[in-house]
Order: sequence, then C-alpha cells, then structure tokens
Amino acid sequence: MLWVLMCEMAMPDQHHHEPEKPLTFLEVMGSVLWTAFGVSTRARRERDFRRGKGWQFFVAGVIYMLLLLSGLIVLVNYLAHHR
Repeated sequence: MLWVLMCEMAMPDQHHHEPEKPLTFLEVMGSVLWTAFGVSTRARRERDFRRGKGWQFFVAGVIYMLLLLSGLIVLVNYLAHHR
C-alpha cells in the first residue's frame, strides 16, 4: 500500500494537464535528421511519439530523401565533369 502511494506521488496525474502543442516543421525535420545520423535521444523519441503525427514524419522523410539523392546526384556529376 505504501509503495502505491509513493508511486502516485512520484508520478503526477497526467490526466489534468493541457494538451501539448503539435510539433513544428523544424522540430519534425530535426528529429528526422538526428535519427538519420543515429543520434536521436530517448527524450526526443518520446516527444515525437507523444506530440507528432505519422504523416508529418512521412513527409519529412520524403523531403530528406529527395534532398539527399539530389545532393548525391549533384556531387557525382560535379566529380565526373571535373576530373
């Protein structure tokens, strides 16, 4: 019984808080970039699951892949023509 009371005191009631605002575009892109480099933190991941929407991360992932592929194409063309 004492353990239950201690747990309730340690974890504030989460049912009475205001809803958190959704992630901004820059926060979503930042999460995608950190994850792509493999350095995302647990706190960021939890924030993303709590405040983010799946479609936001899908769109951010597509944008990231298009930028990455475009950059690689430009780099390869530059290196191929300047040998």
